[in-house]
Amino acid sequence: MSRARLMPPKKFIRPELATLGAIVILAAVFRYWQINEYPRALHLDEAISGLVAQDILRGKLPDLLVYDGNEPMIFYIMAVPLYFFGPTPGALRVATESISLALVVSVYLLTRELFDRKIGLLTTFICAINVWGIYHGRLATRSILVPVVLSLAVYFAIVAWRKGHLRYWILTGIIFGAVFYTYTSSVFVLPALLLTLVGLIIFDRREVFRHKWKILLTAAIILLVGLPMWMYQATHTVVSAARPTQLTVFYSGQSLPELINTIFVQAFLVARMFFIKADANIRHNIPSRPVFDVLLAIPFLIGVVSGGLQKKYRGAAALCFVWLLVWLVPSFLSKDAPHFLRSSGALAFIFIFPALGLTWLRHTMLTRLTKATSVALVAALIGGSTLITAHDYIFSGFLSSQVLYEEFFGNDSKSILELNQKMNSGWVGDNLIALPKPANPPSIEANKLPQPYAQYLIPWLYDPDKLRQY
Repeated sequence: MSRARLMPPKKFIRPELATLGAIVILAAVFRYWQINEYPRALHLDEAISGLVAQDILRGKLPDLLVYDGNEPMIFYIMAVPLYFFGPTPGALRVATESISLALVVSVYLLTRELFDRKIGLLTTFICAINVWGIYHGRLATRSILVPVVLSLAVYFAIVAWRKGHLRYWILTGIIFGAVFYTYTSSVFVLPALLLTLVGLIIFDRREVFRHKWKILLTAAIILLVGLPMWMYQATHTVVSAARPTQLTVFYSGQSLPELINTIFVQAFLVARMFFIKADANIRHNIPSRPVFDVLLAIPFLIGVVSGGLQKKYRGAAALCFVWLLVWLVPSFLSKDAPHFLRSSGALAFIFIFPALGLTWLRHTMLTRLTKATSVALVAALIGGSTLITAHDYIFSGFLSSQVLYEEFFGNDSKSILELNQKMNSGWVGDNLIALPKPANPPSIEANKLPQPYAQYLIPWLYDPDKLRQY
């Protein structure tokens, strides 16, 4: 019997739940900050997603053919705030920022189960204050779903492995299968699972064979749950089949020297995103801001090394490291590496390493300093990182900047905003809840207004038949 199965159940205690609650509140402040107002624009993808969510509220299934087979889970989630708030940009962003907030909790469940309460809370705090996780939800796009569903799937897989109950194995298969309904990069869950199985066979073969029938059942459930999405995309998708070759930096006909050079360049671009320069797309990131600020970059490096050196954390750290590497592959393959959306699955595993680094630093300092001093130094690092995030994301004026407004296609929806302001209806620029449509709405020729913004933002203009034009 493996050591993991001998571990006692980890009961939640009141101080732990209180600390987690405080972290979630802090995370919510960052994520919902002025969400009703900024960016004061609507990106094309957001507008189309809003129209699909409106279709769902009207009892229609999402027409995935319009979106080249895009995964549908996000549209159902967006339909909930859209029902309560009406057609505003904030309604869509509340959905994705709420998913980002759920990531904080799911990361806690995963890291608590893999490591312990203290490391789980520290990891969760870093997740709560990290700009990548916070800002990812501000663009109402489906990629933020990947790390949430992924972390829950891995969490239940670990619980199933340790407790052995069939219900946990079944739930694991269902949630892993659900990953394929989140975002295109979800396909990388397959090599991650394969590598994990290979590692378990090498290091814990007896337990693998003891669980073999449950593992096979879980694999079958994953395939059954994911099969409808794969079949739909295979039979209906036109653009997506060619899209990977359009986006990747690798291409057929590369000579061996060119291939080697490309590999080194891409590896460098991805590696430096943690400390020097990350995604330059302003819709994905504060342009070029690294994943970790100066206060957490070194703890991240220490955590990568110390996780393998500390015997009690070695297996769990190795698991997180392998999954992190797998979810960095989409960025490694991309022409515009690094790409935060395509590698969003990394958000489920990346924050454990600075937490391990801070824990190692605290234990190391205990040999030279008092316990209170070592704790204070660690608190100063994560507290300082929180202040840096607050400055860069909130107080710098980034969300209200003109360049962000333009990148979110603010000029395309400007005429619609002016019309809504004139009619005092729908979204007028700073309201989360849409104002009611006028008693006698004016007749408008939709083709004279930018689409699909008009259909989504003007409460009386929605025309489901025109949806197929986009």
